[in-house]
Amino acid sequence: MPGFSLGKGELGDRSYFISNDIAFFHRFCDSGFRNKWTGFWSGEKKFLEYFAVRAGDSWLSPGTCESVEYNGSSCVHHYRIGENLISETVFMPDGSPSMVIQLESCKAVDFELELAVNIRKRHENAKFREYAVSSSGKSVEISNDLGRLYVRIYSDDFGMIQCPEYRRHFPSGEMQTHFVPGKMSISGKRVVIVISAGAKARVSDKNCGRLLKEKNRHYAKIAENGLKTDSEYLKGGFGWSVVGMELLKRKIDGSVCFYAGLPWFQQFWGRDVLWSLPAATELGYFDIVRKSLSLFSEFSRDGRIPNFVSSEEGQAYNSIDATLLWIIALEHYVRYSGDTGFLSGMLERLKESINFLLLSDRNLDFYIEHDLESNETWMDTINRKSNAVEIEALYCRSLLSSVYLLRVLKKHGTHVSGLLLKKLRKREEYISNDFHRRFFSGDFYCDRIDGDERVTLRTANPLVHLFYGTGKNAGKILDAIESDVFTTPKGVRTLASDQPGYDPSGYHTGGVWSLTTAWASAAEFSAGRKEKGWEYLRKMLDDMPSDSLGCIGECWDSWGRLTGCSLQLWGTAFVVRIIDEYMLGIRPDCLNGRIYVRPMIPDGIDYVEREIPFGTKKTRLIFRRNGRYFSVTCTDSKIKIIQYKQGTVNNNMVIF
Repeated sequence: MPGFSLGKGELGDRSYFISNDIAFFHRFCDSGFRNKWTGFWSGEKKFLEYFAVRAGDSWLSPGTCESVEYNGSSCVHHYRIGENLISETVFMPDGSPSMVIQLESCKAVDFELELAVNIRKRHENAKFREYAVSSSGKSVEISNDLGRLYVRIYSDDFGMIQCPEYRRHFPSGEMQTHFVPGKMSISGKRVVIVISAGAKARVSDKNCGRLLKEKNRHYAKIAENGLKTDSEYLKGGFGWSVVGMELLKRKIDGSVCFYAGLPWFQQFWGRDVLWSLPAATELGYFDIVRKSLSLFSEFSRDGRIPNFVSSEEGQAYNSIDATLLWIIALEHYVRYSGDTGFLSGMLERLKESINFLLLSDRNLDFYIEHDLESNETWMDTINRKSNAVEIEALYCRSLLSSVYLLRVLKKHGTHVSGLLLKKLRKREEYISNDFHRRFFSGDFYCDRIDGDERVTLRTANPLVHLFYGTGKNAGKILDAIESDVFTTPKGVRTLASDQPGYDPSGYHTGGVWSLTTAWASAAEFSAGRKEKGWEYLRKMLDDMPSDSLGCIGECWDSWGRLTGCSLQLWGTAFVVRIIDEYMLGIRPDCLNGRIYVRPMIPDGIDYVEREIPFGTKKTRLIFRRNGRYFSVTCTDSKIKIIQYKQGTVNNNMVIF
C-alpha cells in the first residue's frame, strides 16, 4: 500500500491521524493545529492542545514545512530552517497512551519545546482548571484534577525554566484554554520527546527506532489483509480502508470496539459500529466482533440496543436501527465463523431483541413504529414517525436473520419455539410482499409513512431496500439516484436538490454522505449494474487523498466541502463490504461447508484473489476473468463453491 508524499504546495487543508487502541493524535499536514479537535487524546479526554518546536530563531511551522510523508502509522514533516534540514517524525507505539516526537537534524540544534496542555473531557469547551508541574532530570509531569501528562526528553542536553502560564486561543473561532508549564530547552542532532497520558510510557531512546519499525510493519501487514489484484487502485483503496478501521479500534474498560469517527465521535455508536461489524468479520477480526456484539448486548435495555456507549457519558437509547443491525451483524458473524457456542451465549439477548421489535409494532400492522418520543433513525435531526423506509427494510432483513439464527440453534439442540419461528417468517413474507405497495409512489419510494399519510420526499433512504437486493423497480430508483438531483462529484445527497426543504449544506437535508454513497454502490452491484457500482465506490476511494489522508469522511456539502468527521467508521468499513459482498459477491455458509459467490467485477479488472476467514481457518478465493464472466476457484477443495450468474438478484443469498 503506497503512502502519501506531499510537497509544500499540496499540504492545503489536509490533515492526518496517528493512533493506537488507547489514544490518537490529529494534526494538519502543514504542522498546524487549527481547531479544538486537533491534538493528543486518550480515553475520551484531550491532553495536549498543541506542541511547538523552535529551532534556533525559527519555529517549525507551516511557513517552514517543506513536505510530508504519511503511511498511516507515522507521519514525517520536513522543515527547512536556513541551510539546515530538520525532520520531525510522529508516531504512537502500541500498548500505551503515548506519542513519540523524533527530531533529526543535519547538525546540532538548540531547540525549544512549547507544550500547550489542555486536559479536558471530550464534550467540554473552554474551562479553567488549575495545573501542577513537577520536573526531575529530563522528565516533566503536568496534572490537573482530570489527569496527568508525562513528558520524557532524550537529548544531549535539557533544561527547563518553570514559568507557568495560563493562556487562551481561538482555533477555528472557538475559544480554548490551555496551560504552558514553562520553557523547555533541548539540544542535539537527534532528539526524542515522549509524551504520555495518564501513565509513564514504556518508550526509551534505545527502543524508539525498533518500536517505529514494528508499527510500520504492522500497518503494512494489515493493509494487505488477504487481497491481491491486478488493479493497484482497488488494492490501495482496500488497504487504506483497513487502515482506517485500525485507526478507530479502541480498548476501553476491558472492551474492544470501534469509535464511530474521529476526531469527535469518540464513543461506541450502535448503528455505526453495527453497520461496520460485517466488514470486521470479513477481515477475520472475530475477537473484536464477538466483544463488540457482547458489549452492545450487555448494555441493551429490554432488548433495545443502545445508540451509543461511552465510558464518560454513559449510554443513550434513541435508536431503533441499532437493534435491527445487531441481529443482522450477529447472523453475518455466524455465517463466517460457524461459532454456534457464541450464538448460544447470545440466545437470551437475541430473544429479548426480537421481542422488543415485535412490541414495536404498536398498531399491529406488521411494521414497526418509531420516533414517537424521540428521533430514532440515523437522520436524528429529523422526526420521521412512524414508518421510515430504511427502517422497515432493515426490519424485514432482521427477521430473516432472526429466523436463520434460531434455526441454527434448534439444529444444534437448543429448544426454539416453532410458533415464534412461524411468526417471524410470516412477518418477513408479509413485509416482503407488501413493501412495494406500501412505499412506492409514482416512480420512487416515499421516505416514510406518518400514520396513513405517505411523506413522498425523495431521499437516499430507499437505497437500503435495494442494498439487500430486495427492491422491485430497482432500475427506476437507481436511475433517479444517478441523476444530478442526487449525485454530485463527491457522492449521493441525502435529499434530492429538487425537493422541499433541500439545503446544499444541510446535515440530513441535502448533504452528501459516505454512507448514502456506499448504499448506492452496493445497490448498483446488487441490481447487476456493476459499472455504476464501481463508479460510486470510486467516489468513496477518491476521498482518501483529501481531507484526512487515507481516510473516508462522514459528510460534505454539495460543493464537496467537508462538514463532518474526516474519518468515519462506516465510510471506511463499507469499502471492505462493497468489495467482498457486492463486487465479489461472497456469501459464506460455514456451517454447511459452502461459499456462494456472485462476481460483479467491473471491466478493467481481470484478477482478484481474496483470503477470507471460514470457521477457524482461512481460505482463498481466486477470481479470474474468462471472457464475459469470471471463474472462481477455492484453495480448499473441501469447501463447495456455488456461483450465481451475473445479473441474478438473489435476495442477498439468504440461505435456510
